[in-house]
Amino acid sequence: PSEEALQKAKEKISKFQANEETGWEDAVEHVCSLGPTFASRFEKLSGKDWYRLRRIMEVAYTVLSQDSTSNNEELIEKLYSGQREGGLSSLGYDVRCFFICPDDRMNHTAIVDQRCEQMLVRGLLKETTDLYLADQLPDMAARAI
Repeated sequence: PSEEALQKAKEKISKFQANEETGWEDAVEHVCSLGPTFASRFEKLSGKDWYRLRRIMEVAYTVLSQDSTSNNEELIEKLYSGQREGGLSSLGYDVRCFFICPDDRMNHTAIVDQRCEQMLVRGLLKETTDLYLADQLPDMAARAI
C-alpha cells in the first residue's frame, strides 16, 4: 500500500475506534462502501479484528487512488499476495526457514519452558507493559499482545 493510504487508513480507524458504541459497525459500513471486493474481504474476518479491517482499508485506498480502473483487480491480487516489495523473493532469492530440533524433544521442550519462566521472573511482563503504555512497541509486537 502507498504511504498516503497507510496514513489515511490509520486516521480513519482511529476515529472509528474512538466511538465505542457504533465505531465497529460504522467502520464496517465504510469498508463495504469501498466496493464489493473489499466487502467480501470483510466477510472473511472473524470478530472485531481492527488490524485486518485497517489492512483492507489500506489496500482499498491504494487501489482507489490509481488512475487506471482496468488493472485494479491485478493490483488487488498483488497487494494481497503476502509478498512485500523489495523482499528477498522479489530479488530472485528462494528463502526457506528450517529448524533443527534435538532427538530428545521433551528435553528440548523443558529447556524452552525454563527459559520462558526465567524471562517472566526477570520482568518481561513489566517491561512489555511499560513499552506498550509508552507506545514504544513495534507494531508487530503490539498486535501480538
